[in-house]
Amino acid sequence: MRILISTIFLTLATTLSTPVFAQTSNFLVYFDIKLKGAGAGGAMMNGSTITMMFLGNKFRVDTDMAMANTSLIGDGKSAIMLMEGMGQRGYQTMPTDQDPDLEQPKVRYTGATKTIAGYATKQVILTNADGTEIELWVAESLQPANSASQFSFEGVKGMPLQMDVEMQGMKVHLTAYEVDTEAPDASLFDMTPPPGFRKMN
Repeated sequence: MRILISTIFLTLATTLSTPVFAQTSNFLVYFDIKLKGAGAGGAMMNGSTITMMFLGNKFRVDTDMAMANTSLIGDGKSAIMLMEGMGQRGYQTMPTDQDPDLEQPKVRYTGATKTIAGYATKQVILTNADGTEIELWVAESLQPANSASQFSFEGVKGMPLQMDVEMQGMKVHLTAYEVDTEAPDASLFDMTPPPGFRKMN
């Protein structure tokens, strides 16, 4: 899941005229997920949705799948993952700061642009140390306040609204279909485990 969240977003470049937005740091983004070549697990993920929410330095990522739902809530220093499905409820705690020894991907802006969910985006290609390429379409007018979180990439300005990546024979495609710039409710970022959720190792 962290790989899916921290690499986020995709395709064809078409230049469209779009309105100019002031940079926004409190917002929600709704994504569709498509996976190919991932077997039964990928089939379960197809048709799923991801909702990303940002409020100050806090974030929440809700993933709604056919068989289970997850929520990742954090503040840039720590996070809690809530999991519910198949009659089970559980949670895990985890750090969210980036490994300082982790080699950053090479960043290349192609010059291509297009509109996604009403926002102008730029095409960016990230190349990891292992040669894996990640294709992003980034909206510079959207920027999570916590720029050190897993929702940001060094050398990339803005929020990815679309992503394509292929790894281990599996193609992952995320694309935003709606952006809501109304600040989400602060209660959604409570990191206290809900009643009935047991700690998982």
